Amino acid sequence: MPKLEDTWERLRPYQKEGVNRMQRRSRWLMCDDMGLGKTVSCIVSALQKSKHSRRTRCVVLCGTNAMGVWKQEFEKWSEIKPTVYSGTPTQRKKIWDQFLKDEANGTAEQKNAIITTYAMLKELPKGWMAMFCDEYHQAGIMNHKTKTYHLVQEHAPYVDCLYLMTGTPIRQGVIDLYSPLHLIDPDQFGNYWAYVNRYCITIDTPFGKSIERNPKNIPAFREMICA
Repeated sequence: MPKLEDTWERLRPYQKEGVNRMQRRSRWLMCDDMGLGKTVSCIVSALQKSKHSRRTRCVVLCGTNAMGVWKQEFEKWSEIKPTVYSGTPTQRKKIWDQFLKDEANGTAEQKNAIITTYAMLKELPKGWMAMFCDEYHQAGIMNHKTKTYHLVQEHAPYVDCLYLMTGTPIRQGVIDLYSPLHLIDPDQFGNYWAYVNRYCITIDTPFGKSIERNPKNIPAFREMICA
């Protein structure tokens, strides 16, 4: 398993710049295109931040077909020991018991990761060093009324680092960004209609307000996103 210093040297300049920017805050919305290395950038950022954390556990929430990919990425880029949490209830209990056993037998510096689906988060305890929400646009996190969104929201205050990751940050319009922004910065984005009124073009219809795709104030919107 490679050490953090070795992985850092293998990063491309734009990835290093991204990691350095991510050190400024503990919540991040990573929306790079597919193939630019979102996964390794977020892993390296979390490991750098872990130096100041007493927690050692990471959790990855992703689709079933991505669990094996995440396991390979951890093994390729880090010293984190990954465990895929899936199967029947009996199998999941055995996996969790083994995870706890391995954690107890490991060193104080050892970082461990659970890789599972969004639905399985309800079975896991709160309090992680890092939570990676992979391809969150497919999991329902773009809608602040979904069960998945509220489940992640319940855990968010208890994680040291939260990474929301997607290559598709917008589907229907800039309103798609409200829910993930609320997760990473609930103080600034605490009110849905305040966000709508500031950044969205709305049209009154017989059925209520219709929210247009493009932002109302492009310079202000760009400044907010790039801050």
